[in-house]
Amino acid sequence: MNINYTYVDSKNDPEKLIASDDYSEPFPQAWTPKHSSNSTIFWQGNGLELRLAHRYNSVQLASETATVSGAAWQDSTNRLDFSASYRLNKDVQFTFHALNLTDDVRRTFYTSTKTLIPSGAVNYADDYTSDTRGDVIWNEGNALDGNVDKSRTISEYKTGINYRVGVRVNF
Repeated sequence: MNINYTYVDSKNDPEKLIASDDYSEPFPQAWTPKHSSNSTIFWQGNGLELRLAHRYNSVQLASETATVSGAAWQDSTNRLDFSASYRLNKDVQFTFHALNLTDDVRRTFYTSTKTLIPSGAVNYADDYTSDTRGDVIWNEGNALDGNVDKSRTISEYKTGINYRVGVRVNF
């Protein structure tokens, strides 16, 4: 058995916003989830090998500059894989793999980090900051730390559960 957990609290330097004198809040390093874990259970004996592996990643920044005005985030992922092999004799081996048993979906979503909204276009709210011209910079903040809207999907794909069966014959 092998189990590990990793906690990372990373931050980039804040960037000066182009349309104002404000600075963006520091974002985490891209592709570095705050929480991640891996666990594997493995058994081997009498020609049979069994392996169950689990991977988890929390939400992570995909790109701080995915668009001119916002960031892209990859939603949390949770994946379970199973594999087995059986050696019938020294020349014949059977294999079976079941991948993505959790039927995990990979989704990327958008948050506004520096959208410029001209003055008078909206009412001021807590997540807006005014620049020197009266325009508004819409900054929702960090999706890892705040209460950020995660509903704006950029992309989503699902590979589904995959099964593979194999036979290896030496001759």
